[in-house]
Amino acid sequence: MEDMMQLGGNIELSGFAVLNGGEMIIVKKIVGNYVRKMEEHCKQFNGLKLRLKSLHQTGDKIRKFELHGQLLDEGHVHPAEVVQHNVFVAVDDVCKKLINSLSHEA
Repeated sequence: MEDMMQLGGNIELSGFAVLNGGEMIIVKKIVGNYVRKMEEHCKQFNGLKLRLKSLHQTGDKIRKFELHGQLLDEGHVHPAEVVQHNVFVAVDDVCKKLINSLSHEA
């Protein structure tokens, strides 16, 4: 079973145990900043789910990440996914895609 981490009451991260403590601090800050933006754009923000998978690994170093995101707004699910070499860029890209999906719906 994948590791699951709750941030606040409505943010769920899974698969992030592969990151070290310093990387997790940065991921949490990125996610926190985007959640504030999502709450502004949403009709009724119900939650955010992010699931990280490592795709390519050499030794201890993960070379490529796949990240799936789901934004729950007023009962609607907005999905997004990216494949990136940098986990921080992946989190940023998925969150941007989720916010853009809200903008296009309005």
